Amino acid sequence: MLANRIDDAQLLDDNKPLEGWRLVGMLLDKARQENIGVNAVAGRIGISESYWHSLRYGQRKISSLGRETVER
Repeated sequence: MLANRIDDAQLLDDNKPLEGWRLVGMLLDKARQENIGVNAVAGRIGISESYWHSLRYGQRKISSLGRETVER
């Protein structure tokens, strides 16, 4: 098993609505299809692993990424 493997159970521990959950979900689905981990997801969209975790857990908003990053 890959280190830092994406775990769906951790995505929304408290079941609160997450801004940008559709985009986060699509990124997680793509990662699962390609059998890649958190580092690869963050790297592909040009953000740090810690920033990706902040997005996943609702500590940052998708809108804070900026247009250039989202267009990748």
